Amino acid sequence: MYVPYWPPSPHINLILQKCYFIATSLNWWRIKEQEVYTDIPIPFDGVWHIVWFTYFVAKWWSSRQQSIPLPPTAEFVWRPNQPVVNENVSFTSTSFAPNGTITTYQWWLGDGNQKTDMNFTYVYNSAGNYNVTLKVTDNNGLTGNVTHTVSVQPSVAATLRVIPDHLQVSVQIGQNATAQFLVGETLNRSDLLGVNFKAFDLSKTFENQIISSGNVTFNRNGINVTKGTYTNVTATFQAPSDSSLGWYSGNITATSTNGGNSTIFADLFVYGPPVANFTWNPLTPKVGEVATFDAASSIPSGGSIVDYEWNFGDGHTASGQTTVHTYTTATIYTVTLNVTDSNGLWNTTQEQVQVVQPHGPKAEFTVVPETASIGQLVKFDATSSQPGWNGTNQMPITKYSWDFGDGNNTNTTAPIISHSFSSSGIYYPTLTVYASGATPETDTITQRVLIISTPVGGYSVSIKGYNTALPSSFYLATLILLSAVFTGIRRKRRRK
Repeated sequence: MYVPYWPPSPHINLILQKCYFIATSLNWWRIKEQEVYTDIPIPFDGVWHIVWFTYFVAKWWSSRQQSIPLPPTAEFVWRPNQPVVNENVSFTSTSFAPNGTITTYQWWLGDGNQKTDMNFTYVYNSAGNYNVTLKVTDNNGLTGNVTHTVSVQPSVAATLRVIPDHLQVSVQIGQNATAQFLVGETLNRSDLLGVNFKAFDLSKTFENQIISSGNVTFNRNGINVTKGTYTNVTATFQAPSDSSLGWYSGNITATSTNGGNSTIFADLFVYGPPVANFTWNPLTPKVGEVATFDAASSIPSGGSIVDYEWNFGDGHTASGQTTVHTYTTATIYTVTLNVTDSNGLWNTTQEQVQVVQPHGPKAEFTVVPETASIGQLVKFDATSSQPGWNGTNQMPITKYSWDFGDGNNTNTTAPIISHSFSSSGIYYPTLTVYASGATPETDTITQRVLIISTPVGGYSVSIKGYNTALPSSFYLATLILLSAVFTGIRRKRRRK
């Protein structure tokens, strides 16, 4: 639930009256405070009490399809802020109706006179403070009113006036900018003599930064202005190179020896080039992966950013606030962004982007012994196998799959395993390692193992100089010959 907050004045008035509205997702509810007390004293613990308490009553008011009937808000401004006797004063209504349109305006001007126009010009014939009230009524019959005090100054021989009484100037840091205003004698009574201008320090309220009044100069100090005329005055605002960016506020005072004084409020906006900044995703792109570059975090200053130019550090460029790029080689690239604003000012920034190349696991294993007897345990050790890498993290080996070449296969999570062979021969055990999430996820390697028959009568023969290639016909013939020789020796020994 929530309490509506804008405009604030109607809701504050409702709360002060102990009555306000709360919105649920579908309806508006009217909340009203109630007071209750007993007319008859109630005994309690031997003491008589009068009970007095308050509670709130929620009453359905309307569906959310309708709006709460809020009254209009009355408001107005007048110029000049401090008029003098017999000077035209312009009254302008800035009232608004949140739930409809304003249909009538009723003014009480503080001197007994009234007006019904939305905007008008009025002249006060006497000096003094006048409480001016404006009452507005909307098409729902709801009303709102406001009162301001208008101070009318006594008439003098000559009255100094500046137009406008509020200046807004934008200046680039380290540069200067000019603004013009008119100075005149408004009542056409006499000349203005010795008109001078003085600027007071321009400051940033929260940052406590100051641009001194010495950085504001005028081209018409000490002038005389003929009665009934106006003269152009140019003020030059300078922003030192060490000024911080942002709004500065101050004022200028115009004075004459016979016409009083007038104040000009000045707001100086100091701007510089835009601030280039960008992000990219993913932070560590892979080779062949699309990376998105976004310069939305760049900050404009005096004008809007109109151009974004990218250099990705690999010979490719692009433009636009957001763009994409794909790298083909793994290395660290310097990415440059140049932004230009509507004033033609520009700024650059650079970031280092690392591009990586993912890889799969690497299968490796040793065999001990490489030549073994039938039934002898052979140790297969794959601890030298390497994990994979997904471009950011290592992807560990999660499974070792062994094919010993004799019809036996084993899957294990441990890198070391033992196996015995039941018959002689040359075998080619194969290891496949798995690293989930790597690219690729598997790798395979094959080694060679020689298994010989158990020697009889103290004789044994080993064959050296083998390699991982499949056996040739020469080695097969040698094995057959040796087998025949050993068989003949055993037969002769038996005969003896």
